[in-house]
Amino acid sequence: MDTEHQVFHNLFGLDGIFRRQATTVVLSSSSSKRLPYADHIIVLNDRGQIEEQGSFAELNQKGGHVSGLDLPPADWRTRNYGVSTSSLDHLLVNPSQDVIPSLPPAKEVIEDAETEFEANKRTGDLTIYAFYARSVGVFAVVTFVVAISAYVFCISFPQIWLGWWATANSKAPNDNLGYWLGIYALLGVAGLLSLVVSCWQIIITMVPQSGANFHWKLLNTVLRAPISFFATTDTGVTLNRFSQDLQLIDMDLPISALNFFTALILCVAQLILIGVSSVYAAISFPVFIIALYFIQKYYLRTSRQLRFLDLEAKSPLYSQFTEMMAGLTTIRAFAWQNALETKNRFLLDRSQKPFYLLFSVQRWLQLVLDLLVAAVAVMLIILVVELRGFLSGAYVGVALLNIILFSQHLKLVLQFWTMLEIHIGAVCR
Repeated sequence: MDTEHQVFHNLFGLDGIFRRQATTVVLSSSSSKRLPYADHIIVLNDRGQIEEQGSFAELNQKGGHVSGLDLPPADWRTRNYGVSTSSLDHLLVNPSQDVIPSLPPAKEVIEDAETEFEANKRTGDLTIYAFYARSVGVFAVVTFVVAISAYVFCISFPQIWLGWWATANSKAPNDNLGYWLGIYALLGVAGLLSLVVSCWQIIITMVPQSGANFHWKLLNTVLRAPISFFATTDTGVTLNRFSQDLQLIDMDLPISALNFFTALILCVAQLILIGVSSVYAAISFPVFIIALYFIQKYYLRTSRQLRFLDLEAKSPLYSQFTEMMAGLTTIRAFAWQNALETKNRFLLDRSQKPFYLLFSVQRWLQLVLDLLVAAVAVMLIILVVELRGFLSGAYVGVALLNIILFSQHLKLVLQFWTMLEIHIGAVCR
């Protein structure tokens, strides 16, 4: 009762917030003890019609419903429970000003994601990959890797096979034609079967298994979370886990793994073909690999963090959307539509900044890799010209073809690796 009395007087008392604000208050209540404090009373009968109305003093003398309640006069005195009126001043709003929700500052940080963002700064944690492999099944992962390796071998080795065939055909035209054609066709069929097995393994076997495991783990974790978690964590962050993160794990992560392993093994196979075709060109491989290491180290760290910023910057959008849906009546009552539209545009613009920065970084990567591969191609041409007569024409053709393809596959390796790191970050979170 003391708490109710104190709250009532802080709101409706002579020095209460509403009276100091000159705010009109319409109070509908079945409790009659606060009737003496009202400036104007309207009493409704059981049919919803006005039975009597007026001030408490007037109705108390008419002998109607209010006078029959035998209520004492209003007592505007209240005890001080340690809450001064000055401490309530921050709750007051100037009536001459519009009631508009404040916009977030430009340097606002997503505080709810600080801890997990620190965890996201780590790159390439093998324990996360091992955790994901255990979730989908180690046998399934091994089968996928073996199948995709067989596929790359079957589409890369025919280049060497054609070189051997061309050399043998120059010495004995059309000799053992069935043998050469049979092996070539066998490699094509084996490559197709290996690709089917790898895609089946990752799409049909691994995706449902990982989806069921991670959905259950996330749901079980949220259901067992303490109340303090929901009090300190924004709802948009939790929604982000059930929407974007699970989508990344279910749909994007398996595809990124398939593309990355395929492009990686293709690059290794092409390096081997270039080295076999031109032994002298293989001397530059250590320098090339060292340069590639520093490029990927710089690019992956930058790209990964930009992608995480892109993901986390969308959490305020989810929060605002859910809060607007829950408080739509209040928003319309206070005419906050324009202010919230401005805030939504601000949050949307801020969430797009990491996306455009990431796009710029990807263009930089494409330029640097093209220049690096161009340097290898120029060196290979110089070796071919200077060592003409020592290098086979068929091998030189294979080397030049793989140089062209190597540039494309190398860019794909780093791009898919970045996407894989980003998507595996959803598992970490």
